[in-house]
Amino acid sequence: MGVETLQGRTYDLVGFGIMAVDDLVQLAKFPEPDTKVPITLIERHAGGQCGTALVAAARQGLSCAYAGLLGDNELSDFTRTALEREHVEIASGIRFPDARPYYSIILLDSSTGERTILYSGDGLRGPDPSDISEELIGKSRALLVDQLGPAGTLHACKLARKCGSQIIADFERIDDDRLR
Repeated sequence: MGVETLQGRTYDLVGFGIMAVDDLVQLAKFPEPDTKVPITLIERHAGGQCGTALVAAARQGLSCAYAGLLGDNELSDFTRTALEREHVEIASGIRFPDARPYYSIILLDSSTGERTILYSGDGLRGPDPSDISEELIGKSRALLVDQLGPAGTLHACKLARKCGSQIIADFERIDDDRLR
């Protein structure tokens, strides 16, 4: 558990939301159809709206926790390890076996700097209201949410208001009227 901070809160920021695992594949240039080109570099990174924000906040010295849904699989394990390496605590020991973060292969053209993103949201699962811990939100000065799992996001925001926690919303898009 983190160290007590202002107002007796354990965390400065708790996040529910999108995590991603990105495999960056650098090419000298994009291939023409039906050709082969060598890969010049491959790197794996953790990211996503929620993950990137939590890591940025932790790097600025804030105490942060991720409370989203991860499963029992390689991509979820990579995400947990990446967050913990950046001093972002994994707030829930609960695992959702089939849940996983977004997965992307990002092709980078070194000659132009352009990119093409191939992604999969298979297994992506947003929080339901029953997945949200009022106790955890009450331990946080601020709650970070995005558009993943609208019902759970809305419930988490209501709990944050009840607990006096600030709300930070990072909506890439709003596909659900409950979030408007």
